[in-house]
Amino acid sequence: MALTGLLLVLCAAVGMVVNQLQAQSEKRAQAEAIQTAHIVADLVVRRNIDPADITGTFPIREQERADMDADVAVMLRRDRIVGLEVWRNDGSLLYADKDHPAGETDLPADELRMLERPGAEVLVINGSRRGSDTLDIFLPYETAPSSSRSPRARGIVEVLTPRDAVAAGVARSTRSLYALAVVFLAVLVAVLLVLRRRLLLREHQALHDSLTGLLNRVALREQLRQAVVRAQQDHGALAALLVLDLDGFKAVNDTLGHPAGDALLIQVAQTLRRSLRPTDVVARFGGDEFAVLLTHLPDAASAQSISSQLLAKLRAGSYTVHGIELAVDASIGIALIPEHGKDTDLLVQRADVAMYQAKRANSGVTVYDETTDPHDVTQLGLLVELRRAIEQDELVLHYQPKARLDTRDLQGVEALVRWQHPARGLLGPDKFVPLAEHTGLMQPLTEWVLHRAIHQAALWRDLGLMLPVAVNLSPRSLLDGDLAATVLTALADANLPAHLLELEITETAIMTDPDRAVVVLRHLNAMGIRVAIDDFGVGYTSLNYLKSLPVHTLKIDRAFITHMLSDRKDQAIAESVIGLAHKLGLSVLAEGIETEDVWQRLKDLNCDEGQGYYLARPMPADQLAAWVRTHLAVVSSTPTAPARTIDEAAR
Repeated sequence: MALTGLLLVLCAAVGMVVNQLQAQSEKRAQAEAIQTAHIVADLVVRRNIDPADITGTFPIREQERADMDADVAVMLRRDRIVGLEVWRNDGSLLYADKDHPAGETDLPADELRMLERPGAEVLVINGSRRGSDTLDIFLPYETAPSSSRSPRARGIVEVLTPRDAVAAGVARSTRSLYALAVVFLAVLVAVLLVLRRRLLLREHQALHDSLTGLLNRVALREQLRQAVVRAQQDHGALAALLVLDLDGFKAVNDTLGHPAGDALLIQVAQTLRRSLRPTDVVARFGGDEFAVLLTHLPDAASAQSISSQLLAKLRAGSYTVHGIELAVDASIGIALIPEHGKDTDLLVQRADVAMYQAKRANSGVTVYDETTDPHDVTQLGLLVELRRAIEQDELVLHYQPKARLDTRDLQGVEALVRWQHPARGLLGPDKFVPLAEHTGLMQPLTEWVLHRAIHQAALWRDLGLMLPVAVNLSPRSLLDGDLAATVLTALADANLPAHLLELEITETAIMTDPDRAVVVLRHLNAMGIRVAIDDFGVGYTSLNYLKSLPVHTLKIDRAFITHMLSDRKDQAIAESVIGLAHKLGLSVLAEGIETEDVWQRLKDLNCDEGQGYYLARPMPADQLAAWVRTHLAVVSSTPTAPARTIDEAAR
């Protein structure tokens, strides 16, 4: 519509220009005719007619008439004129060509007035007594006075020129102008169409995903903004934002390649389009993440109902890539509008939080719940502070000892990060590690802990204390292809033997990408670094992978240790894990031991090592050295002394 309007305006403008040029062309043609009339007057009239005849009353002499007729005939043959007439100063006819209308001997009234007004004006009349195809040009014809008694006389020379010659000139000019205008408009239209096509293409590319053709994040945000505005203007308007993430999509890319993954995403996009209402909006956020804006909802419950139906259609869809039929599953998070926010960024964030909650709980669809959202405003501010804390060394490490259950010999320590916040004091890992896990800070946090723990172990070694130190790795760190190089560099910088470092990895981290985890762990094992599986029992490690993992220790999660004396199921699980680990050639460490009775019971079950408040709480590095000396003294003097006495002696 905009292009059509622009073209109409341009056509009108070009038409006005052409009309103006045509008018100028007519003026030029008329000026040329007047110039021709002056030439005729000079060549024919002034050369052949005595000026005295203008004021006289006698007819023109025969010789003068003959000469006039001869010159006029030449002009007529050349189509320069149609006729020629000369009028005296009293308005009577002095000379006329042979085609002069019979009986007309007096100058018409309008032309007669030219004799009464001095000056050199020219009168031009379209059409004359000889027809409409002539142009009559009336020229003043003045005689110079011969004496003071004979004043200047004024007559009229009427030159009749062919009007069609003037019209032909104008027509030629007009045709040329219109031809130029048409060419100009054609070129302009072609240029505008090309520009419009490019603009539309760029607009489409700016607002659509190049792979699936769906709207992209930018376009969805605008649709979301409009939905928020509608909700604010109409208090009964309900909408919902869904964030959808495919489950197990990475395995498709890794197994079949990225082109196969792209083909699957295209088919998923088509299924989403077919499964939604015409009023709904579907977009691709990037990767395997999609978003859906549900509009005109009757109530809040319908958002969850539509989401469940959408998930069911995705699961039931047929997806074939490279001749292989694939299954698709997804997790969907829902943020209601306006209940969960009136800001687009906040709605996207909360729908994303709900999606991750659905993924962790394996629930398929989850509606946002602010009571379970760890990403409140306070923690967003904490994120900025945490980044600064890592850069400015506001973090500290505390170390918790580990000992054998039978001899109580010290086996090493586990490095546990704390944050010495300038305003909030000492913060435990539960206050900031989950925040780092959901942002890009987990990797630098893990590297900081790794380097600081290795450096501390090297300091203890220099003091004669060969104390192995264990460091927890995040799932992202485990799958980092540079992990082995990072660890090797840190050991080399501190000149610490590899056997004094142990890396603790959770089951979840291993099963995120088990094949890749096996490769990384084998590299670490080849370097002489011990590896322990942390929190064993709460994850879902496959026994098939467990038998092939190059690990040395299983750490039984505290959830099965704390209440094992009062809960037979917890004790059965602990006993089973100990037996399984020993059959696989692995040692077992129980964490979370808080009483002597639990310590003794685990010893009876042949558990190898223990860790917990019963033995010692986590402590700073400068306190640990003193605790170790006390611990060694107590153990060497009273081997069977309860660990509580050891802890008390250390304090």
